[in-house]
Amino acid sequence: MGGLPKARTILKADAAVSAVLAVLLLLSPTGLLALLDLPAPTLWAPLAGVLTGAVAVALATAPAAGPPAARVVCAAGAVANLGSAAVIVAALGSGTLGIGFVGAALLGLLAVVRLGFGALEAVYWGRLKGAARG
Repeated sequence: MGGLPKARTILKADAAVSAVLAVLLLLSPTGLLALLDLPAPTLWAPLAGVLTGAVAVALATAPAAGPPAARVVCAAGAVANLGSAAVIVAALGSGTLGIGFVGAALLGLLAVVRLGFGALEAVYWGRLKGAARG
């Protein structure tokens, strides 16, 4: 079970961050994201919140199913986190978001956190390879 305990910790931490992000996205129509100086599309943010919440559930529960499930979720988490970090960096770099310093700083922090989780999940995807075979 080599990497499973560490992968479990990483997946649960990522699940917690994803759950918080899901709640923020789901609350965006109330103006919470506008208050934080972040963009708040009417339909896309709640949809992204629902999907992020589903990912949080998968991240939190996969380790209990054993190394094969944790490995699959590590791979999916790595793709989701690294992809979202790239999208955030590209959006910030384009200068077209129309947000202030606080919003840009929060999005930059989110990109760094997602990049870190993505890198860790990619590492543990590889480490769980042998454990996933049985």
